[in-house]
Amino acid sequence: MGTLLPGIRDGEFKMTYSFTVPIVPIAKARARVTQRGTYTPSKTEQAETEIARYWLLEHFRRIGPDVPITLRVIAVFEQPKSVKRAAHTVRPDASNILKLCEDALNRLAWVDDSQIVDTRCQKLYGAPARLEITVSA
Repeated sequence: MGTLLPGIRDGEFKMTYSFTVPIVPIAKARARVTQRGTYTPSKTEQAETEIARYWLLEHFRRIGPDVPITLRVIAVFEQPKSVKRAAHTVRPDASNILKLCEDALNRLAWVDDSQIVDTRCQKLYGAPARLEITVSA
Protein backbone atom coordinates (compact mmCIF):
# COMPACT_ATOMS: atom_id res chain seq x y z
CA MET A 1 0.00 0.00 0.00
CA GLY A 2 1.12 3.61 -0.47
CA THR A 3 2.67 5.84 2.16
CA LEU A 4 1.14 9.14 3.26
CA LEU A 5 3.54 12.07 3.11
CA PRO A 6 2.90 15.72 3.95
CA GLY A 7 1.84 17.62 0.83
CA ILE A 8 2.79 21.00 -0.53
CA ARG A 9 0.18 22.98 1.47
CA ASP A 10 -1.05 22.58 5.04
CA GLY A 11 -3.75 19.96 5.35
CA GLU A 12 -2.82 18.20 2.08
CA PHE A 13 -1.32 14.76 1.87
CA LYS A 14 0.60 13.17 -0.89
CA MET A 15 0.23 9.48 -1.62
CA THR A 16 3.45 7.80 -2.73
CA TYR A 17 3.63 4.38 -4.36
CA SER A 18 7.04 2.73 -4.80
CA PHE A 19 7.82 -0.61 -6.38
CA THR A 20 10.70 -2.48 -7.97
CA VAL A 21 10.57 -4.35 -11.28
CA PRO A 22 13.37 -6.95 -11.56
CA ILE A 23 14.13 -6.52 -15.28
CA VAL A 24 17.09 -5.19 -17.23
CA PRO A 25 16.03 -1.63 -18.11
CA ILE A 26 15.37 -1.08 -21.82
CA ALA A 27 14.34 1.88 -23.93
CA LYS A 28 10.84 2.30 -25.32
CA ALA A 29 11.22 1.17 -28.93
CA ARG A 30 9.37 3.00 -31.68
CA ALA A 31 6.37 1.34 -33.25
CA ARG A 32 7.28 -0.52 -36.44
CA VAL A 33 5.36 -0.03 -39.67
CA THR A 34 5.15 -2.86 -42.18
CA GLN A 35 2.95 -3.64 -45.15
CA ARG A 36 0.68 -5.55 -42.77
CA GLY A 37 0.27 -2.65 -40.34
CA THR A 38 1.86 -1.15 -37.25
CA TYR A 39 3.15 -3.10 -34.27
CA THR A 40 5.13 -2.56 -31.06
CA PRO A 41 8.35 -4.62 -30.82
CA SER A 42 7.89 -7.66 -28.55
CA LYS A 43 10.73 -6.67 -26.20
CA THR A 44 8.97 -3.39 -25.47
CA GLU A 45 5.60 -5.11 -24.99
CA GLN A 46 7.14 -7.63 -22.57
CA ALA A 47 8.80 -4.89 -20.50
CA GLU A 48 5.57 -2.84 -20.37
CA THR A 49 3.65 -5.96 -19.29
CA GLU A 50 6.13 -6.64 -16.47
CA ILE A 51 5.95 -3.04 -15.21
CA ALA A 52 2.13 -3.18 -15.27
CA ARG A 53 2.15 -6.58 -13.53
CA TYR A 54 4.31 -5.31 -10.66
CA TRP A 55 2.09 -2.21 -10.28
CA LEU A 56 -0.94 -4.48 -9.97
CA LEU A 57 0.83 -6.82 -7.53
CA GLU A 58 1.83 -3.94 -5.26
CA HIS A 59 -0.97 -1.37 -5.57
CA PHE A 60 -3.78 -2.30 -8.00
CA ARG A 61 -5.52 1.07 -7.86
CA ARG A 62 -5.74 4.00 -10.22
CA ILE A 63 -5.10 7.61 -9.24
CA GLY A 64 -8.15 9.72 -10.09
CA PRO A 65 -8.41 12.29 -12.87
CA ASP A 66 -7.13 15.85 -12.44
CA VAL A 67 -4.62 14.74 -9.79
CA PRO A 68 -1.09 15.96 -10.59
CA ILE A 69 1.45 13.13 -10.65
CA THR A 70 5.19 12.98 -10.14
CA LEU A 71 7.03 10.02 -11.67
CA ARG A 72 10.52 9.00 -10.58
CA VAL A 73 12.43 6.13 -12.21
CA ILE A 74 15.81 4.73 -11.20
CA ALA A 75 17.21 2.36 -13.82
CA VAL A 76 19.88 0.13 -12.33
CA PHE A 77 22.27 -1.69 -14.67
CA GLU A 78 24.87 -4.30 -13.76
CA GLN A 79 28.31 -2.85 -14.42
CA PRO A 80 30.46 -4.83 -16.87
CA LYS A 81 33.93 -5.61 -15.53
CA SER A 82 35.46 -3.83 -18.52
CA VAL A 83 33.72 -0.54 -17.63
CA LYS A 84 35.55 1.66 -15.14
CA ARG A 85 33.40 4.82 -15.22
CA ALA A 86 31.00 5.50 -12.37
CA ALA A 87 28.12 6.92 -14.44
CA HIS A 88 26.00 4.93 -16.91
CA THR A 89 26.48 7.17 -19.96
CA VAL A 90 25.65 4.67 -22.69
CA ARG A 91 22.35 3.56 -24.23
CA PRO A 92 19.52 3.22 -23.45
CA ASP A 93 18.63 6.90 -23.06
CA ALA A 94 17.02 7.93 -19.77
CA SER A 95 14.18 9.66 -21.64
CA ASN A 96 13.24 6.44 -23.45
CA ILE A 97 13.33 4.41 -20.22
CA LEU A 98 11.01 7.00 -18.69
CA LYS A 99 8.69 6.78 -21.72
CA LEU A 100 8.52 2.99 -21.33
CA CYS A 101 7.38 3.38 -17.71
CA GLU A 102 4.89 6.15 -18.57
CA ASP A 103 3.28 4.06 -21.31
CA ALA A 104 3.20 0.90 -19.19
CA LEU A 105 1.35 2.67 -16.37
CA ASN A 106 -0.92 4.91 -18.48
CA ARG A 107 -4.62 4.15 -17.83
CA LEU A 108 -3.53 1.67 -15.16
CA ALA A 109 -1.90 3.79 -12.44
CA TRP A 110 -3.45 7.07 -13.61
CA VAL A 111 -6.27 8.08 -15.93
CA ASP A 112 -4.17 9.88 -18.56
CA ASP A 113 -0.47 10.66 -18.87
CA SER A 114 -1.33 14.36 -19.18
CA GLN A 115 -1.61 14.21 -15.36
CA ILE A 116 2.18 13.80 -15.11
CA VAL A 117 3.59 17.19 -14.15
CA ASP A 118 7.10 16.23 -13.04
CA THR A 119 9.46 13.42 -14.04
CA ARG A 120 12.97 12.27 -13.28
CA CYS A 121 14.97 9.30 -14.50
CA GLN A 122 18.39 8.28 -13.19
CA LYS A 123 20.67 5.62 -14.66
CA LEU A 124 22.99 3.92 -12.20
CA TYR A 125 25.26 0.91 -11.93
CA GLY A 126 24.39 -1.67 -9.29
CA ALA A 127 23.20 -5.20 -8.80
CA PRO A 128 20.83 -6.70 -9.58
CA ALA A 129 19.53 -4.92 -12.69
CA ARG A 130 16.08 -3.42 -12.04
CA LEU A 131 13.71 -0.50 -12.36
CA GLU A 132 12.76 1.33 -9.18
CA ILE A 133 9.58 3.32 -9.83
CA THR A 134 7.92 5.89 -7.56
CA VAL A 135 4.58 7.49 -8.35
CA SER A 136 3.44 10.41 -6.17
CA ALA A 137 0.02 12.01 -6.31
